Amino acid sequence: MTTCTDLYYETEWKSKCSSNEKSLLAFWQGLSLFSPSMLVVFLPFYAFTTCCILKKNAKNYELGEHTEEICGAHILLHSLPSSILMAAAPFPLRELSKRDYETVLTLFNLQDLITFSMISKKCRMLPTVVRRRQGYLEVSISRDGTILHLSERGNPKIKWAFNDRIRENPRSFIWEIDDNRMEIHLNETEVSINPISAHFSCVSSAIKYLKELLCWSVKSVNIDPANLPNTMNLADLKIEKCKILYIFGTRIISDQELTAILENVQKKNFLKINIMIYNYFRFIPNILNCKRLLCEKPTQWLTLDKLFELNCTKFIFKQSRFKAQGCIDFMENWMDGNGEGIDYLLVKFATIETKEPVIPPYLEDIDVVEHRSTGYILNQYTYLDCEDGYDIKHDSGKVATWQVAPDYFYFVVWHNLQHNILQRTPFEF
Repeated sequence: MTTCTDLYYETEWKSKCSSNEKSLLAFWQGLSLFSPSMLVVFLPFYAFTTCCILKKNAKNYELGEHTEEICGAHILLHSLPSSILMAAAPFPLRELSKRDYETVLTLFNLQDLITFSMISKKCRMLPTVVRRRQGYLEVSISRDGTILHLSERGNPKIKWAFNDRIRENPRSFIWEIDDNRMEIHLNETEVSINPISAHFSCVSSAIKYLKELLCWSVKSVNIDPANLPNTMNLADLKIEKCKILYIFGTRIISDQELTAILENVQKKNFLKINIMIYNYFRFIPNILNCKRLLCEKPTQWLTLDKLFELNCTKFIFKQSRFKAQGCIDFMENWMDGNGEGIDYLLVKFATIETKEPVIPPYLEDIDVVEHRSTGYILNQYTYLDCEDGYDIKHDSGKVATWQVAPDYFYFVVWHNLQHNILQRTPFEF
């Protein structure tokens, strides 16, 4: 196949240039050799400049550990083949294939791959490498600061901390890998290493970047409102979806804080509330937006009638102010066709019920005979002992079991009457 150099030599060189010269530069082969020769001469200067940058200035980059190795690998895989070898070789030299890149990148650990993705667009072109790493993200806001956990399957947990709640040092970060703690203060000149968390303005931006890079989901968000950073706006804690939202603390949470947390952490599969809430708290049913609700503190702001307005299907209340008679009324409403999506309601009374509730006869009908298991599966670890419960049947054909005691009440709807409760522990109120 005719190349551009061959075409130029045949058309332009012979007609316009003297062919009587015997020197090497008089021929097109000599001219074509000049460019790669200069690149070979330039190679030591290129290596020296790169070495100076990595050795002298890496401490100012604040990119964390293994900066030199990552940059060196990037140069070896990307810059060197494309700028030196491709031009200097006397024969066509193919570029490194995508599989070659992937093979080398799999040798890096997760922290290095994340760093690599921030400094190299080439790595961002190969998302399949990092997406093979299976794991999940966890967010924790407590007295230890704002911490983002990166949990990779089979590897130590990585922790990125955003300790902007410290007024004396508003830019303080903690990086922990397998319980090896390293605290970094950016305003101290003697510290030169800084984790990647310093490059994100807030934990939400870090979560967004990691979700796009790794395709990981957020497993849990744990928040203690008493330890929210002074400089943190809850609007910055924007998480579209998580499996577990856990709100805990020792002080009473304000209406504004609780509403902001529930609105910004939008879709949650399991909502756990272990903090006191004012009795006059007025919640919007849509902001709960969860499938399972666990309240470990008294909930006078939430009545049994309001449960039918929620999209939740599973309820557990501990230290509840509910009354036994209110629980019986709840079942009557269910029999009337309300709350068809509810799976179960478990209530632990805060005080022993001394007054016997008034129970309609049809709720204790012994003629409802259903061959069912003695235990109702709550999750993959626990089951509820229903051997002594009463069975009731809805007009739609659904079968439910309930029982009221001086200190607890339960109501469960059976989707499968035969449950295997082996290798599970009984639920304790």
